Amino acid sequence: MNTGRFFQLTKKTIAFVLAAGIVAGCNEKTTGVDPVKFVDMEKLLVDSGLAEQEAAHLRLVNERLKQGAELAGKQYSTMDEEKVGLARQADGQILQLQWQAEQQNARKTVLAAVTEAAMSWQDEHGAVAILPRQAALSVAKDADITDDILAKLKNYTVKFNSLPEVAIKSEEHNTPATSH
Repeated sequence: MNTGRFFQLTKKTIAFVLAAGIVAGCNEKTTGVDPVKFVDMEKLLVDSGLAEQEAAHLRLVNERLKQGAELAGKQYSTMDEEKVGLARQADGQILQLQWQAEQQNARKTVLAAVTEAAMSWQDEHGAVAILPRQAALSVAKDADITDDILAKLKNYTVKFNSLPEVAIKSEEHNTPATSH
């Protein structure tokens, strides 16, 4: 074997081992550094009751929006056919946008409750970060704090925004009619 080629392979091997050691941190545990913890969000939302609270709120929102659609439908009887089609389309778009906004707000409110519980746990126990378990390929059992966060959310009641008010402007009187 050529001596020059042997030294080149040896240098590359040494460089690779050094680089791997640096990247892997030589697999040593560093003291004083809090670990990253993980939470199974699906389990947390279901088992804590937060998902059901969100669903119940959205059922109420949906009912309110349906009442608004019915209120709008009553206005159609006084319109000519051309305006009815345009009004139905416009009302449908507005109600759909409102529904999407209500879904997003409900989810934000639920996630804010989870974040608050996670931050409280982090203050008590320390951790560099708390991430969703779904973001990891594999998680050590001791890194999963789902049950701890569940305990913090055991009797938590989510405070959602008030239900939407649907108002329909009357063409004739230009005054809004509301659905409560």
